[in-house]
Amino acid sequence: MSYPVTQTSPIGNSVTAKTVIILSGGSQVANVEFLYEDSVYQSVVLTSQGSTTSKTFNINKGEVIVTLQFTAASGFTLGSVSAKGSVTDQNGENKQDFDKQIASWGN
Repeated sequence: MSYPVTQTSPIGNSVTAKTVIILSGGSQVANVEFLYEDSVYQSVVLTSQGSTTSKTFNINKGEVIVTLQFTAASGFTLGSVSAKGSVTDQNGENKQDFDKQIASWGN
């Protein structure tokens, strides 16, 4: 596997999660950026195996509530970043729930 690994995944209401996996000091690190119209509105760094991080942030009048779960690739186990939460449109309406894997990679 060569690093960095970059994957994008739509989560709803025109918001996309862009995940970049790098090696830092021999450990895998995930940087997840939440984009709307190609602008980064929030960036979250996940560094430890099995880490979970919850964030709430606004994009214009819209709101993103997300919990991220990070699992590093090891041996025959694939690495992954999963996201669960909700996102409204840019007017704060039309809430959409999501629960999906936004990135996966091998070792």
